[in-house]
Amino acid sequence: MSYDDTYTPSASAIETRARIPTEAADKLACGIIPGFELLRLSDIHLVPNYSLQDKTPKNPDDWTLPHTSLVMIASSLRSIGVSEDVITVITADRGCIQLVSELRSMFCPFLPIRGSTVTTVFNALRADVEHFAHREARIVIRHLLKEHVRRFPGSAHLHALLSHLDTFAAKWHWWFENTFHYQHNRNDRPPIELIEFAHDIWDETTEYFQDLQDRRQMQYLDLVIAHLEVSVAAWRQSAKNIGTGNRRDDGKLVRGARASRTIEHYSCYADEEQLDLLYRLLEAKNWKDKQEVVEAWWTLMVRAIFFSCTLRYLPYAEFPAVASAFHASRTPVYIT
Repeated sequence: MSYDDTYTPSASAIETRARIPTEAADKLACGIIPGFELLRLSDIHLVPNYSLQDKTPKNPDDWTLPHTSLVMIASSLRSIGVSEDVITVITADRGCIQLVSELRSMFCPFLPIRGSTVTTVFNALRADVEHFAHREARIVIRHLLKEHVRRFPGSAHLHALLSHLDTFAAKWHWWFENTFHYQHNRNDRPPIELIEFAHDIWDETTEYFQDLQDRRQMQYLDLVIAHLEVSVAAWRQSAKNIGTGNRRDDGKLVRGARASRTIEHYSCYADEEQLDLLYRLLEAKNWKDKQEVVEAWWTLMVRAIFFSCTLRYLPYAEFPAVASAFHASRTPVYIT
């Protein structure tokens, strides 16, 4: 492969020369979701290669995952216990590949390094970035958690989680109320105080889940897999609600036009049907305390928000995925 001296980087590329310098971040560049070892999670290999419909795609929809990648995704998800129904939804032609992004936000170690303002990572998946990186997710989930705490005020832990979201919204309002997936302008970069705050909350939730695993013998992985089932159910319900005109947001909660399906998807998360489904799935894993199950799920939601809120992603077109097999490869490369 020869060096292309005609390449001119885009404004995004110029602003993103620095990337998070960790092995976990490198794995994402190869389509590998790095598992967080403290919660007993292993890596998930997703993308063996990529294909483009066009050499200069104008939007992410021009990217396609080839059959080999879909097969690998299905195999990897199956290996950790994801149901065939969820796998079908993720890999179908008109499915919801974005669910893999949810998995990514719940599996990875926290990516930015303490004391550093570098938050840029590769986004090798065909899917958009984390669902939980959307401003809509932060706004809707905070609202839903506030309603849940009002109705069921018994959990001091959930009050604390809500307080963390309130602090985020009040102290860093600009970054709470906006979405910055691929925006790398200096003014849009998260301040180090927000990065450290997000890391603190993420660490707090890690300790919470470690305690559950050690004290109650409950597996974090079981909760994540159950959430994927809940998310699929919410995704389907959101389609029905929008089709029948029953979506709930009138544009006041999330400013702007009436709710998109994305907003309705988040709004369906905490419906009684979804929480009942969550409990049934985890009850089968010997997790019998429904209040504890629901509390753990809310903790997972807040954890995912703080994992995603400071990350910035490199644009697909200029930074395509590297095959997973190349990660840690010792094959010599000669540059001439």
